[in-house]
Amino acid sequence: MKLEVQGAIKPSTPNSHSTLTAEKVLHRYPRLERRFYEPLVLLSVLDPVRGCRFTNSIYTTDETLDQLRRSIVDAIAIICDSHKGGDTVMAAVLQSIPSRTVIWLAANEKPKTRTVHYLQRIIGTLAKATPDTRVQLADEISDCVVKFCQSRMNYYRKELSRELPRCLSKLYKVEPRSDLKMEIVIQWLKDLQTHASTLSCGDSPIKGLINASMQCRIYFPMLARFSRRETDRHQPVTRTRHFIGRLAIYPRTVNTLLDVALEIPQLLENCELRLCDSSRHLPSPLNPEVSTLDGNVRRMFPEFTAMKFAVTLTDSTSLGTSIKD
Repeated sequence: MKLEVQGAIKPSTPNSHSTLTAEKVLHRYPRLERRFYEPLVLLSVLDPVRGCRFTNSIYTTDETLDQLRRSIVDAIAIICDSHKGGDTVMAAVLQSIPSRTVIWLAANEKPKTRTVHYLQRIIGTLAKATPDTRVQLADEISDCVVKFCQSRMNYYRKELSRELPRCLSKLYKVEPRSDLKMEIVIQWLKDLQTHASTLSCGDSPIKGLINASMQCRIYFPMLARFSRRETDRHQPVTRTRHFIGRLAIYPRTVNTLLDVALEIPQLLENCELRLCDSSRHLPSPLNPEVSTLDGNVRRMFPEFTAMKFAVTLTDSTSLGTSIKD
């Protein structure tokens, strides 16, 4: 029995949004063959129950003390994750004991002394917070966070500077300057492009970029309208929104820390930092032969690799004649 596939991947044409074929995609992104697809399916199913990750408000929206307590551990985790990759991914938890609050820190790799000193400095600064000194301390803490997380921020800056020209080009084509709001959005994105393309990646350019990203988030609902209509593989508007959001989380996090310091000052009084020992590394329980894209293809069609199968998918005639049950 021959397996006929209707609506298979069509060969790209010069007039299509993208000229990438499945073969080119796998050549360009070889990790796709080794990616564990079964866990990704689980994540796609479970992710919606986690709720909205970010709000569009410029200011923090936590209204209760319980929410503030939860938000501070999220804020600590964000400002301590200084590098791309998994080694510095941080988790924090609060423990209340009669004499003080204990902040426990854990990471894939045990937090370094540098991280502890950095966080102690920020907590010490927060302990001095008053309504009158809030603006000054926010600026001081932001400088500290930018310096510590500069590696990660520079990664987001580079990705944003790559995506913004494509995003602007697409917006020009879709909305020819007939909408006043869209003109404002485009101007904001142009200003962001100026910040993101700054070659001297010192503290000041990065700080200006994250503050501009924070302000630009008020236009996210409008950009979301275009994100939903993107059909090409690259999706420049969606990716631009993503990296703006990543940069904007830092000033929002500083606001959260100051909210906690002003609303629950006793939480940070005489607090103690303690480190959790990292778990030893264990091999993945997943069998690559049944979990990766290449493994799944070989299991279902032994005569194919993922690359050969992708090439075959681009030609429905070849697929119908080559794959037999």
